[in-house]
Amino acid sequence: RVGSLDGAAIGKSTGKCTLLPGEQMWMCSGIFKISSNDTITTMGLSPNNVERGSLAVTGGTGCYQNANGTIYITSQGETSESFLLEYQASNADEACSIQDLVGEGLSEANVGGKTIGDYETVGSKDLWAGNILTDSSGAQIGLSYGDCTLLPGVAAFMCIGEWALDSGDIVTYAGYSPNSMNPGHIAVTGGTGCYAGASGTLLLKAANEEYSSYDWNYQPKPEAETCFSLVDTLGGHLIYESSSGSIVIGDYETPGSMDIWFNNSMYTGSHDGALLEGMYSLGECTLLANATEFMCTEQFVLNATDGSSIVAAGFSPNSFEDGTMAISGTGCFTGIKGGLTITAQSIEEDYDYFSYEVKSTNEKEDASGVDAGEETDSSKGEEAGSNTEEEISNETVDKSTEGESEKEGECIPIETLFAQSAYEVNVNATTIGGLNVTGAVYAWSENPLRVGSVDGAAIGKSTGKCTLLPGEQMWMCSGIFKISSNDTITTMGLSPNNVERGSLAVTGGTGCYQNANGTIYITSQGETSESFLLEYQASNADEACSIQDLVGEGLSEANVGGKTIGDYETVGSKDLWAGNILTDSSGAQIGLSYGDCTLLPGVAAFMCIGEWALDSGDIVTYAGYSPNSMNPGHIAVTGGTGC
Repeated sequence: RVGSLDGAAIGKSTGKCTLLPGEQMWMCSGIFKISSNDTITTMGLSPNNVERGSLAVTGGTGCYQNANGTIYITSQGETSESFLLEYQASNADEACSIQDLVGEGLSEANVGGKTIGDYETVGSKDLWAGNILTDSSGAQIGLSYGDCTLLPGVAAFMCIGEWALDSGDIVTYAGYSPNSMNPGHIAVTGGTGCYAGASGTLLLKAANEEYSSYDWNYQPKPEAETCFSLVDTLGGHLIYESSSGSIVIGDYETPGSMDIWFNNSMYTGSHDGALLEGMYSLGECTLLANATEFMCTEQFVLNATDGSSIVAAGFSPNSFEDGTMAISGTGCFTGIKGGLTITAQSIEEDYDYFSYEVKSTNEKEDASGVDAGEETDSSKGEEAGSNTEEEISNETVDKSTEGESEKEGECIPIETLFAQSAYEVNVNATTIGGLNVTGAVYAWSENPLRVGSVDGAAIGKSTGKCTLLPGEQMWMCSGIFKISSNDTITTMGLSPNNVERGSLAVTGGTGCYQNANGTIYITSQGETSESFLLEYQASNADEACSIQDLVGEGLSEANVGGKTIGDYETVGSKDLWAGNILTDSSGAQIGLSYGDCTLLPGVAAFMCIGEWALDSGDIVTYAGYSPNSMNPGHIAVTGGTGC
């Protein structure tokens, strides 16, 4: 409220504080909700008395996405019936550099630390207040305060903190710190004075095994690594994948059962062909309603060093028939689109191997300068089951807005296909877990797609699955529209757990739709979802937006909406999140994050799909693996909406 406790209302405040050792200071993070779209985020120390504290404005959303400055906070009365908030913009003549501040490294003497719990129990706290911060010459430059929580798996802490500099300015930060002697990567979220709006990456490492001091170093933005050629590496061969690393949770007859795998070996030409050294597959498939098909997301890691991989999403029959998957890529293969055919192969037992054949790719050049659809290997076409160069060249024509008619042998533009509203008649769906239980799965197979009404002309079939996210408000979905035997359209995004309209990103497809994009708006018809209204919208953006520009020097995701179903040691456990706060390197909120991860065999990695719901109104979808550790995972951007 403005001016007094009875003044005009201007918004609402949400946040949390942890009391630090010495009981003199609280370490706080909070958000002021000014409107449904406009928020202001803060971080810093608040005294455990009626004295004035200083919070750094670390950004916000909507009108306040680039906000910075200082919020002075003063408790009103011993029982804190209210707090006086006073704002001050930065009055510094020029911005200060985090890199210059850290210089050749800072040392933090752990004189004010205290552990609540231990280093082996999830949820334990590592807190500190008044740790002495010195530069490389040994001169004191300020004091350090912070709050770390030990995460599941007990391999790392999630931390927030503040440097209270002797200059009077503060610097705030957040990030992961390993529960070991390994360094963690910490994001500078903001600051006050000349550090208002500050950003950067800090490396935090224990200086000794007693944790009596810590070292801080600055890490410049890394340069892009050299890419390699997909064609030179794989030689265009048919790829076989061993299922030796797979585990089935459930069976092959019960909808909702899962086939999940990690570190499956890959071979060229046949199941006993040449081993692709250093390359492997990981992923997860969920058995759909009629138990005849799986909905799958998987990733082929082709170079773990530079993060080059192919991500595939689509359906795989619960038989030895062909399935179809759409591909995206990371690293060298960023921007690649096209289709894969997947076929189960039996050697001694069911599903011993799977074969994959690239049916088509776009003609966009990858980072190595090799055309993603170009054939350079003269042996291509000599392997059993592979296409000839002539066939490939006929398939790699850019057909970004085309679709094929099986009867006429022509392509129907996606805009024409959905020129009228389409309806998905929900006749082959099942729910595992209930419609209001986090982690529940909603799966469907070959629901009819009809034009204009539920009784209109058939244009294809729909297959997919959704997982209910924490809060039970949103489903995280991936699906495929089968327009013909060769032509499919893949989608990914959020669908509300009610009759409101959701937005799915068209992430590509196969055949004529390998480069398809745009938005599918989905609206449940009736409380029991007898059908879904589907409305297509092409992008109306003046120009495409850059993922590189969006991410900039790095994004931070605050896990405020996460929930684990199971644990970090049981195969098939779920890590789900809804409404995690996504901020850029300046600490400004840019959107919310939603996602669904499944723990794979060996419990070393999760297979994930997710969405960033940006404050601009656009969405970005992604898929890939995330290690069950502090190591980085490589995630493919699969598509998006708007620009």
